[in-house]
Amino acid sequence: IKNGGDSPALVFHELYSPLVTPFDIIEALCATKDGEGQRRQVGMSKLLLPEEVEKERSSAEERIDLANSIVFLLIPAYKDAVVPSSHLERFVGILSKVLPPLSQKDNVRLSVTLPIVAAILGNAQMRSKIDQMGTSLLNRLEEMASPIADYALCSEWDPNARSAASSCLFQILLYYQQDKFKCISSSVLKESIAPSLADACNQASEIMTDGGEEENSSESIKSSLDLLAVVGSAAACRGGVSSTTADAVTRFLIDVACKNEATVPFMEQRLSPRDDSSGIKSAGKSLPALAASSFGMMMSVQNGGPFWRQRIIHTALPPVLAASNSSTTNTVSAVAGPPMGSLIAACHIVCCTPVVVTGEKRLQDLINILARGFVEFANARTIDNSDPSSPPKHFEGWNDLMTGLLASMLKLLSSNSDVMLPYVAGLIPNFLVVCSVSSQPDDIPSQLLALQCLVAVTHLPSAQRICKAHKVTVTSGLGELMDHPSVILRRAAVHTRNVWFMLE
Repeated sequence: IKNGGDSPALVFHELYSPLVTPFDIIEALCATKDGEGQRRQVGMSKLLLPEEVEKERSSAEERIDLANSIVFLLIPAYKDAVVPSSHLERFVGILSKVLPPLSQKDNVRLSVTLPIVAAILGNAQMRSKIDQMGTSLLNRLEEMASPIADYALCSEWDPNARSAASSCLFQILLYYQQDKFKCISSSVLKESIAPSLADACNQASEIMTDGGEEENSSESIKSSLDLLAVVGSAAACRGGVSSTTADAVTRFLIDVACKNEATVPFMEQRLSPRDDSSGIKSAGKSLPALAASSFGMMMSVQNGGPFWRQRIIHTALPPVLAASNSSTTNTVSAVAGPPMGSLIAACHIVCCTPVVVTGEKRLQDLINILARGFVEFANARTIDNSDPSSPPKHFEGWNDLMTGLLASMLKLLSSNSDVMLPYVAGLIPNFLVVCSVSSQPDDIPSQLLALQCLVAVTHLPSAQRICKAHKVTVTSGLGELMDHPSVILRRAAVHTRNVWFMLE
C-alpha cells in the first residue's frame, strides 16, 4: 500500500471473509486486554482509584502509540483509492458509538478511527459521490459535527486524534451538508466552540486574578481559537448561507487581535480583556497574538473558490489599519510600532492574498505597518528577572513574528519594488540584526528569510544607490555567519555576501 500505487489499495478494500477484511485490522489495533478500559456509564470513571486510572491511561497510551505507528501506513489506501461507501458507513457507525468517549478504550478506538475517517472524507473520489450517498449517512455525519468538535477541544485526549477530529470537522462542514440552505457551522459554534472559548477566557481571568500559572488556560484558549478558525474557514470556503458565519468569525478574531476584546460569536457574552501587564516577555502568548495567529490559519486554507478571501479581507482590513495607525509616518523611524495582534494579522493578509486585492492605498498602509513593526520588534529584547546577569533574550513568539514579517516583506520586495523604496534604507540594517541574532536552531528560519530579503533588495533598480551606501556594512556583518553551525545558513550567507560584493 505504501509503495505500490493504486492497485494494492484497491485490493485492500476488496478483502472480504473468509479472508481478512480491512476492519479486522482496525479491530486488532483497537483491542485492549480483557477487562481494561471497559465502557462505563457517565461519571462512573470518577469512582475509580487513582492507581486504576493511571494504569488504564498508561495502557491506552501504549495502544495508541502502537496504532499510530501502523495507521499512517494504511492512510494512502483510504486517501487515494476508491473507498466503498459501505466502509464509510461502518466507520461512522464506529464513531457514533464512542462519541463522546467514556473510557480509555473509547479513546483508543477514536485514536485509530479518526485519522482514517479524515482520509476518507478528504478523498476527492469520495466527495464526487456525495450525491449518491444515502440521506441517513449524511444526517449521521451532520449529527456528529458537534461531538467531534467537543473531542477536538478536550486536551485530555491524544493530540494526533484531536488533529484528525479537526480535519473531519472541516470536511463535514465544507462538503457533506445535504441542504445548501442550512449552515451547520453556526450550530457547532453555538453548541461547542463558543461556550468552550468563553469558559477558557473566564478561567484565565480568574487565574490571573489569583496570581496563578496561566499556561494551561492559554493552551485552552489557543485550542478554542484554532478550532474556531477551522469552522470559519470551512464556512468561508462553502459560501452561500455559510458566509455570514465566516464573517462573524472573522470579525471576532480581528476584534480580539486589534482591541483585545470582542463578543463571542452567537453568544451575548463579551470576553473580558486580559491584563497583559507582564509586558513584551509574554507578548507571544497574549490573547491578541493568539487570535491573530488563528486568523492566519483561517486565511491559509487552500480549499474553496477564488473570491472568499476577498470577502474576508474586506471585513478584516479596516480594523487592522485603524488599530495600527498610531503613527502616520511614511518612512521607517524610531516611532512605536503597531500592536502585536494587528501586526500579525497584517502579515497573514499580505502573505495569503494577491497584492492587487488590497488596493494601492491600503497596500501602502500595510507596508507602513509592517516596516514600523519590523524595526521595533527586530531589536526587542527581554531580561530574565531570575538571572539579571544573563544576556537579554528575545521574547516568546519572536521567531514566529519575525518569520511572518520577513515573509511579508520578501513578497512585497519581489513584486512591488516602487512602494518599498522609501523603506529600504531603514530595513537593511535591521535585516542584518536578524541575521546576527544567535546560533540557536529556532532562529534559522528567520535568518534565512532575512538573507533572502537582503538579496531581493539588490534587485530593486531604484535602490542601487542605497545598497552601495550599505555595501561595506552588509558584507562585513554577514561575515559573522561564515562559522554558523548550519550548513544551509552558511551557504545562504555566502551567496548573499557574493551578491553584495558584486554591486558596482
